[in-house]
Amino acid sequence: MMDTINERLSRFSSELRYEDIPAEVLDHLKRVMLDCYGCGLFGSTTPWMQIYRDVLENMSDRE
Repeated sequence: MMDTINERLSRFSSELRYEDIPAEVLDHLKRVMLDCYGCGLFGSTTPWMQIYRDVLENMSDRE
């Protein structure tokens, strides 16, 4: 019986060790993460994000 793609991905991710990841992949991941954080920081200053925050605050029962 063949494994499903979910089973294969689960096994791969659970058996993956940091030492197995090539240095080039880790370097790329660091750049991608920095880009993600930068986009998030920029996005948090936009007018539509203020609208989103206002909507969430009105939906919250926190005072």
